[in-house]
Amino acid sequence: MALGLLLRHVLRRKYRLLFTSAAQRHHTGFTRWLIRKQDALIATSPQAASYLERPATVILHGVDTTIFHPTTDKSALRRELGLDPDAVLIGCFGRVRAQKGVDLLVEAALRLFPRAPAPR
Repeated sequence: MALGLLLRHVLRRKYRLLFTSAAQRHHTGFTRWLIRKQDALIATSPQAASYLERPATVILHGVDTTIFHPTTDKSALRRELGLDPDAVLIGCFGRVRAQKGVDLLVEAALRLFPRAPAPR
């Protein structure tokens, strides 16, 4: 955002600036100032839009459920992937960010594994 503003105002580029927010948290003062300078805002959910100080167009993340859906046979999928059919599986999907609490998942795993080495 800052680079776009610099290019637009200092170098007189005719850029239109768009900010996309998925964050469901309050932004810092500098980030709020940058957001106010954008030409348009997109939020990935109504919740994310509620943290912005001005209206945003909400465009939900889309998932093609004809491709991505729970399997009907979890045992067969585990065999296909070479996974122990009885193992407890732990995972994190998406970007690793402090706000998502991934550190708590890692801390829990570090405590759990010495007592129950089966999870992978």
